Amino acid sequence: MSRHHIEKVTCPSCHHEGDFELWDSINTALDPEMKEKVLNQSIFLYTCPSCGETFRLNYSTLYHQMEDLVMIYLVPESEVKKTYEIFYEKMLWLIIVPKSTYTGL
Repeated sequence: MSRHHIEKVTCPSCHHEGDFELWDSINTALDPEMKEKVLNQSIFLYTCPSCGETFRLNYSTLYHQMEDLVMIYLVPESEVKKTYEIFYEKMLWLIIVPKSTYTGL
């Protein structure tokens, strides 16, 4: 299932506040039109309704292209290190915890 929500953003040019549709996760099997919007990066672009200025908003999203068995977690460059540490910590937990602890889940 694709999930999205609306967030308030402020235009860096005219300081007008507007609504931006932010995608938390994208499932291209359920929303096939989103594949092109990710490829052309339009899901990250906001056009101010007041001054017409277009700017990019970098945010994290989970992209799931089920039909091709592809899953990508996109993160802004500023969050790569933090995200790596979180995933590495989880993987370390899976390695250290005895198998009997998590079997049957």
